[in-house]
Amino acid sequence: MYILIFGGLLITFLIKKYIKNNSLKKDYNWKLVTSSFAIMLLYNVLFDYILPTTKNQNLIIGLINNKTIIMGALLFIVIGPIIEELICRGLFINMLFERNTFWMPIITSGLFFGLLHASSNLIELLYYVFFGIILSFTYKKTGILSLTISIHIINNLISYASTFLM
Repeated sequence: MYILIFGGLLITFLIKKYIKNNSLKKDYNWKLVTSSFAIMLLYNVLFDYILPTTKNQNLIIGLINNKTIIMGALLFIVIGPIIEELICRGLFINMLFERNTFWMPIITSGLFFGLLHASSNLIELLYYVFFGIILSFTYKKTGILSLTISIHIINNLISYASTFLM
């Protein structure tokens, strides 16, 4: 319960910051949205063959087995992606890099995202780094933080649902 309260407060604070600079209110570039989503799905399918279960996936399975399905859904599908995007794409990219730089913030944000997930091996780390790079690229191309939040939520929803259905 404390995680939900803290997460909600953090999300509220960060969203207020981003509404001021209008990065949550822009129109979507649907071609980029579709491309980013397709790349995310392809990379998930590829990594499912290489690395069927990540440390995070095992945590989800543990929550489901302990009958905390709703709490797990809130954490992994809603709160986690919103906080991670506000921090990894919003704060990290906007506060540490000049606006005119492109690849350095994408790569370092992807690495930060991968390290944030406390991967247990190199393949698992690459899984999260690559996903972070997809999200960072999408954010740098559009400047729309709500877009990367949406893609991240959809990714986690698919992952959570597929774990739940197993």
